Amino acid sequence: MMKLEELGISPWPWTFCRHIDKARCVVRNSLGKIIVGYTNNSNAHLIAAAPELYEALRKCVDEMWCGCDCSKCSNRECLVLECKAALAKAAGEEVAK
Repeated sequence: MMKLEELGISPWPWTFCRHIDKARCVVRNSLGKIIVGYTNNSNAHLIAAAPELYEALRKCVDEMWCGCDCSKCSNRECLVLECKAALAKAAGEEVAK
């Protein structure tokens, strides 16, 4: 799985901020540039956490994936495949259905 730096993602960490007019929320990158503005606090918080969530999930996949066909790994393998699909979607890659 690709690292965030390889995806060309805006510098992180990203932070949730109330905009000056207090009527909307914004997410800023580590350089202070606004990534996106939202009126919904929950969406803005989730977007602000996206880089860290991506990296944590990528590390879990790297740790959990053994690539074997043994029965004891089947549930874990399904979970890892779901995680890999989510990471691919976040990376803008084609996701198999």
